[in-house]
Amino acid sequence: MADNDHSRYRNVDPLSVIRLASEQLSLWIVWRDQAERALMAQFLRSKCRSSDSIHTRIEGSSVSIFSDLMIERIELVGSSSSNVSFLDAEDRGIYPWALLRAIAKKHPSVKSN
Repeated sequence: MADNDHSRYRNVDPLSVIRLASEQLSLWIVWRDQAERALMAQFLRSKCRSSDSIHTRIEGSSVSIFSDLMIERIELVGSSSSNVSFLDAEDRGIYPWALLRAIAKKHPSVKSN
């Protein structure tokens, strides 16, 4: 698959709801098919695809993630992604819906408030 081939993002079930949990430790996602998932901040940060995070992984290091990491805010990016800003100053974590759906399947859900 070519780097510019975005066909893997087609036909992804769009989000119905995405919100920051009140304690700011997780995102709560509801898909249009009614599947629900809460994703912890640390887990999302470990999957961050910002240039700094990718560079760190390419160098063979792991991204430092605080145990009490919180999410500062979420913003929609276009019609198929969200930007998640963390309180550790990482504010370029863009997560396409397809990526969120894929990682949500691998991550145990947590209770949301």
